[in-house]
Amino acid sequence: MNITLSKKYMPMFKDDENIFFYFLYGGRCGSKTFSAMTYVIYRMTKARETCVYCQQTKADLNTSAINEWENRLKDMGLWKSFQRSGNRYTYIPNGSTIVFKGFQTSSDAIETMKGFSNLSIAYVDEAQSTDEEAFDNLIGSIRSKKDMKLIVSLNPSDVNCYLYKRYFKELPSWDFSGIIDDKLYVYSSYEDVKEYIGASKIKVIEDIKKNDPIKFSNQYLGKWLENSEKAALTKELIEIAEQNVEIPQRYDKIIIAIDPAISANKNSDDTRNNGCWKSK
Repeated sequence: MNITLSKKYMPMFKDDENIFFYFLYGGRCGSKTFSAMTYVIYRMTKARETCVYCQQTKADLNTSAINEWENRLKDMGLWKSFQRSGNRYTYIPNGSTIVFKGFQTSSDAIETMKGFSNLSIAYVDEAQSTDEEAFDNLIGSIRSKKDMKLIVSLNPSDVNCYLYKRYFKELPSWDFSGIIDDKLYVYSSYEDVKEYIGASKIKVIEDIKKNDPIKFSNQYLGKWLENSEKAALTKELIEIAEQNVEIPQRYDKIIIAIDPAISANKNSDDTRNNGCWKSK
């Protein structure tokens, strides 16, 4: 049986009963999902485990996560050792199971976790898009006498994300890898696995690096954005304006206009006060 992790993860991604959170974060093409799935499969083959894989949306599971899971089993020569029933996979030799679930709201997350007993491993992919209450409900559902794990894979979004505020804000550096209390952090980017990425994709990334440094920094290096990427007036633009425009000492009238988003989903523009405005 060939079970390997990328070079970046091998010294860090290990079994340790004192570690509950495994944060795999960084830029796109950094081998996060690949390595997380490999570790879950390793745990399932080592001993009987009850696992759940979660994403925020339900629609993408069959087309992305499950396909990637099946490809990983085939690459590892374990395809015939797993039996599929709907969104559930069972490792035949010892009865380990993993269920692929998606939730769109925190109430869906509660329903998602009902019926699970002895849940020992939960894996949240694309965690930056998850609902905070749903995330907390998932944490509360991990109850087992075994070595429990919550594996969290994410591409950093902006500093308003609850994950940043709770788990990343106080890290020693934006690309920190190491153990703090019961949390293991592993940072990676495409630069760590360049030998596995095609030359055409590398060229696309390098073009983005040249033409859109902010997008490159966030999406391919995995740096947290100070502002929402969609913001029309970013903190940097406001600071530039303040430095180059003479601001009157007295105002006759102050008018603030907001064009709120009509939709209300995770892809909607954020029209809340994001802390960029300064009073004078």
